[in-house]
Amino acid sequence: MKFDKNSKHPEESGPNWLVTFSDLMMIILVLFIVLISFSDISQEGLQKTVQSFKDRPVNEFQQSVGTKDKDGEDEISITEEEQKKLEELKKLEEKEQAVMSFVETFSKENGLQNELFANKTKRGIELVLPERMLFESGQANLLDGAKGFLTDIAPLLAKMENQMIVEGYTDNIPISNERFKSNWQLSTDRSISVIDYLANKENIEASRFTAVGYGEFKPIAKNDSEAGRKKNRRVVIIISNLDE
Repeated sequence: MKFDKNSKHPEESGPNWLVTFSDLMMIILVLFIVLISFSDISQEGLQKTVQSFKDRPVNEFQQSVGTKDKDGEDEISITEEEQKKLEELKKLEEKEQAVMSFVETFSKENGLQNELFANKTKRGIELVLPERMLFESGQANLLDGAKGFLTDIAPLLAKMENQMIVEGYTDNIPISNERFKSNWQLSTDRSISVIDYLANKENIEASRFTAVGYGEFKPIAKNDSEAGRKKNRRVVIIISNLDE
């Protein structure tokens, strides 16, 4: 048999269907990876959902079932317990606002703007009462005007359940009289006088109060002028947040 030098060698290659088959395997592999990832997410979500139902009473679930609005969309609903908490918060805010409004009105009517005021702080509501509406200089006996203010605000305080801290402050002028040996003692006695009136004269539960005296050591203004010392001589009633 003779060999034809001009003849071409056949190309060495596999069957054509192997290319298509390998592409199909790759697609199937990617599909399985995607399905597995979705399966993991769904399983995690399912477990959380099941646990949430286990943790909630049956009657709570029944009360929290959503309703439809006029357009057929799901409305957001809350449980009876959540509704009760919202109502309690609303009532508390109303009581706090009543106290702050009273202080603002009293301050304007008695020419005590920028001296008598109420602020909402991280500790709660702080009522800042200046010395001149409460006491004579160097004394801890309440003035008649102070008693009138405390009598008027007492019903608002009595409606609240919050603990109250009454803090006394002075300027840095050393005190020297027969009754008080230091500004610490004066500031503490002043806070006690306010508490004594509210508890014993206005019948607010005494266990709600704490008396504190800081003396001259927490000024809000410099003591190098009479205006600054005047700001420092004060009593602060803190209506504490309920969670404190």
